[in-house]
Amino acid sequence: DCPTLELSQALIRRYLPTERREHPAHFDAHATATVVVSLCDPGDYVGGYYAQPSADAASARYASLDVGDAFCHGHDLRHGVRVLSGARYSLVLWFTPRAHRFRRRRTSTIPPWHKEAAARGEADALYNVASRDASEAARRASSGDVDGAARLAARAADGHERAAEAGSADAMLNVGVLRYNSGDLAGAAACWREAAQRGKGNACRYYARCLTRGEGVCEDRAAATRWLKRGAAAGDASAAYSLYLAGVDGEKHLAAAAASGHAGACVDLAK
Repeated sequence: DCPTLELSQALIRRYLPTERREHPAHFDAHATATVVVSLCDPGDYVGGYYAQPSADAASARYASLDVGDAFCHGHDLRHGVRVLSGARYSLVLWFTPRAHRFRRRRTSTIPPWHKEAAARGEADALYNVASRDASEAARRASSGDVDGAARLAARAADGHERAAEAGSADAMLNVGVLRYNSGDLAGAAACWREAAQRGKGNACRYYARCLTRGEGVCEDRAAATRWLKRGAAAGDASAAYSLYLAGVDGEKHLAAAAASGHAGACVDLAK
């Protein structure tokens, strides 16, 4: 269906030692297709662009790209960038259907490709639609549209519940936050544990916090440390930094957190 697509946006991204070091796993919800063209030699950096088919960080696979090589994928592929050392430059091209003048920054517009996938019950699409509703709710709240914000926030919450039930670990994390904020600590812990078991790094950290504080579960600091280690192994910089602060393999976890661009870790490493 490529003849029906047109270039909607293009930009050059860079990852430098003193600037951005990673772009966590995400979906390009605003584009039907994405093309990433490498602008540097693979020997210039360690890490790079990766595809991650599931929420489990262990499913991530790095793309080996020479100068001028392109990696193409659809809107439904979770992907990210992590540069552990060196500098990386790339050209990013986003394509949308010629008939759909979708504009990336209009959070009130849900892309039709996500609507269609969500209607089929696809977990990631349900999550992306709910996330867009949540973003629009926040925008309306900041502009003073209280009623509109409340309406969209309720729809987003329902959407995240549906996505979580369909198996989205990303949605499980958000449902856990909603339950925690409503006072349902046991419900929050259960959501975060399920997402953590599916390999979501920040969910491991959230569940570890429950175990440390005894919120919704019995206090178990040894188990909390094990979950933080799983989170750090999954690439969550804050989990690694928490282990450093706790004195667990301090130098190793401080270096890992700093390599991912964690501000506090970078400051402590520089001392």
